[in-house]
Amino acid sequence: MVSHLTRALQDPLLIIIGDLHSPLRLEPGFELWRVPFRGWDEPHDLRARARCRPRRFVVVDGDGVVRDSGPTATPECGPGEIFTLCIASPQAA
Repeated sequence: MVSHLTRALQDPLLIIIGDLHSPLRLEPGFELWRVPFRGWDEPHDLRARARCRPRRFVVVDGDGVVRDSGPTATPECGPGEIFTLCIASPQAA
């Protein structure tokens, strides 16, 4: 269970983990992206560098506190395709 804090996020990160399909093997649990978190209800457009399947996201603030996490309901992405993720505000849930 994720604890939701109400103070403002300081230097938050969005981390997306999933399956990376390398030429030689499948690498499950691979960190696909680590980008600045733009905010709740804001779209994050991320370009796939290789064939992958995003599985989970984590929003971490500058203090290392997990602010939100969950599964991504997305199909496999091919190289160059855009993966868009929009995370609803925890207060909206």
